[in-house]
This record gives sequence, C-alpha cells and structure tokens, in this order.
Amino acid sequence: MKSIRYIQSTLIALMVLAATSCADDILPLGGGEEMVVTFRPTISNTMTRAIGDGSKINELVVGVYSGEELIFTQEMQWNKAQSDGVNLTLIEGRSYKILFWAHHRDNNDNSAYEVTKNGITVNYDKYLNGGFAKMEELDAFCATATVTVGSQKIEDKGDIPLSRPLAQVNFADDTTSPTPGSHKAVVTFTQVPTAFNPFTGKVTMSDASLSEDKRTFTFTDFPTEPLMVDGATYYYVTDNYFFAPASIGPPASIGATLNLQNADGTLIKTVKLEDDDIALEANKKTNVLGSIVQQPETWSVWDGVSESQPTTDAQNRYIIDDAADIAWLCENDLDPNSYFLQTKDIDMASKAITSIKLPTGSTYDGGGKTIKNFANSLFGDATSITVKDLTLENIVALGSTHIGTLVNTLHGSSSFTNVSVLSSTVTTTNGAA
Repeated sequence: MKSIRYIQSTLIALMVLAATSCADDILPLGGGEEMVVTFRPTISNTMTRAIGDGSKINELVVGVYSGEELIFTQEMQWNKAQSDGVNLTLIEGRSYKILFWAHHRDNNDNSAYEVTKNGITVNYDKYLNGGFAKMEELDAFCATATVTVGSQKIEDKGDIPLSRPLAQVNFADDTTSPTPGSHKAVVTFTQVPTAFNPFTGKVTMSDASLSEDKRTFTFTDFPTEPLMVDGATYYYVTDNYFFAPASIGPPASIGATLNLQNADGTLIKTVKLEDDDIALEANKKTNVLGSIVQQPETWSVWDGVSESQPTTDAQNRYIIDDAADIAWLCENDLDPNSYFLQTKDIDMASKAITSIKLPTGSTYDGGGKTIKNFANSLFGDATSITVKDLTLENIVALGSTHIGTLVNTLHGSSSFTNVSVLSSTVTTTNGAA
C-alpha cells in the first residue's frame, strides 16, 4: 500500500449577499421599552464544489441569551432570513448575546442539531447510514453577536457573516474510485464531537474509552466528482462533518478505522488512524489520502502436488499465473534466455519443493507480484539471470552451505531490480548463508 498522508486545506470562500429586510414577528420580552433590532445574515467561506457547497441549508435558528440564560429561540426559513433580515424585539438598555445557526431541517422536522443554553448539540443517529447524500445535511454555519440595545425603536445592525464551525474529514483514494453497488466503506471514529459552544469556541468530545460513544458511518453512494488536492486528483471514499474548535478554543483531534468492503461485506482493505491522527480545524478539510481501494488479494495456492507447464503469450513470454507453474519450473529445464512474467500472487504453502531451474541468461519479471511460503532458495544455483519487480515473503532456505533466499550461488553477470525479501530465514550448518 502506498503511504497514507494527512492534508489540511482551507475551504474556499463564496459570499452570499443578503437582500433588504422587512419586519418579522415580534417577540416581546416585557419589563421595559421594546426595541426592534435587525440583523442581516450572510454565509461566507463555503466551498465552490458539489460536496460542501452549503446548498442543503434551509433554516436559521436564532438564540437570544441574557448572561448564561437562553431567553428564547426563533426559527425561520433561511431564504427568508436572507431576503428580509432577522428582526428581534429586545429591551432598551439591556445587553444580549445572540447566536445565529444556519442548518438543514428535513421534511419530517428533523435536524441533527439543537440550540441549547450551552450552545449547539449534535445527534448523529439518523446520519450513520445515509452516505454522502446524508452527510451534506450535517453542513452548518454560525455566527455570534453581542449587543446593547439603544434608544432607537428600530435599529439595523447590518450584515452578520456566518462561517462553518465544522471540519470536513475525507478519506480519498489516489488511483481508483470505489463503485456504487460494488463497494461499501465503513468508518468508525474512536470519539466524536458532541457539542459546540460558539461563544467560547470549545468543543465537547465523546468518551473514547466507551464503545457506545464511538460512531460508525456507512457509505455506498460514492460521488463521481473528484477531490482535488495540490493539483492532484483523488476519489472520495468517505466524507464527514464534525464540530471543530474555534481559534480561541483548545485543539481537537480524533482517530478512525476505515474498512473498505465488497457489497456483500467481505473485507478489501483496512486503514487505521490513532486517536490523535486526525486534526479538526473549523472550516478546513483534513484529507486522508492513499491507496485505499483495491480488490481482494487473489492468491494462487499450491496443493503440494500439481504441476503445469506455463503458457506463452504473443511475445513468447512464459506466463506464470498459477502456483502449479512454479512447481513445474522446479522440475523441468527450458531453453536459455527465456522470459518469465508473473501475473498473479503465488503462495507455495510452505510445502517441500526444489528450487526453480531458471535457465542461463533468462529474465524473471515478477510484475509487481509476490511469491510467499516457498520452502527453499527460490532460484538455487543460477547463471547470468535478470530478476525484477518481485517480492519474496516467508522464504525458508535450509542447507549445509552456500544458502540464500533468492539464490544459493550466482555465476556470470546478473541484474536484480526492485526485488524485496520479507520475513524470511536462511539456515546453514557449514556456513556461507
């Protein structure tokens, strides 16, 4: 697997301008002269792309606080808030903290977020299995204001720009797009933000030590739109929004385990990140990039008996696509200067076998594949050979003298390129291992 890297990038800004305002519902508080204070909400810092463009926002919730007490909330359609402004009836001479929270509310009056006396809480339960389409309903924007009401009956406070208090966490593949209907991505976060106080910038995290506080999200509706990072193209595997601390709050980070599966649930690949690997920063993306999408390993496993002569292609290359082909090469001689191309990973099952009789002057092209569990030196005694693009794993070479994993003795002029030997052992009773 290619190395996984973590990249953060700022979400691109796009200003949505508000239109003129008109009077809204009056919410009298009593106990003094009532004044109407008008605010004009706008959205800034959205992303100019289909995923994360803020297009799901349809409701604005305004929370009015006196000290630490939430006095009242007011909900209105987001497009109405933009066109008409937000008109609040407040008391002359008093000071208030005001929260503006723009989010998505569905047709069943459900939303992931709730404005409370301590800020905003989130409930992920209805968003765990909805994939990318549902994730966009978690996008949200907020702003705060502190006002002291003056003596004007109607006071216009002007524009209030809202920004995203969320981090976007993406897993993306650097070569291949997962296929809807064929793949399933299941990502479990060790802990997640559960609440956000916009006045202090503090994020409340779930308890990573409790299994019930972990959240698992499933994705099957992979978008065709790529993720562009530093001019390179990546393909979305998962996408999540989480509360992120403001610059005035302490930092937050989370961990995750991603399981990429076939549609039937069989595992293809696992990517695990520790608890502090994924940094959360407001209105920024943390991208986990690497080789995530790959088909299940299809090893040809030797039964310890079968032998088959390799077929040849149009270029007269011997094609090694079965463990029985390797077994045949160990027992038979071929012409010098032959070419062998391996096209499948091969497991020789640690069964007794002699070394491959690679003809003099021949080339063995591993094709980037692996031979594992070979219970001998692979090529034994060889003369003027070329070996390239091959991985050997768990080779067990045993003999009296001149013993090695790839060859025992080597004569003539040979070349070895991009050959790796992993987790293997050489044992000799008389030296020269």
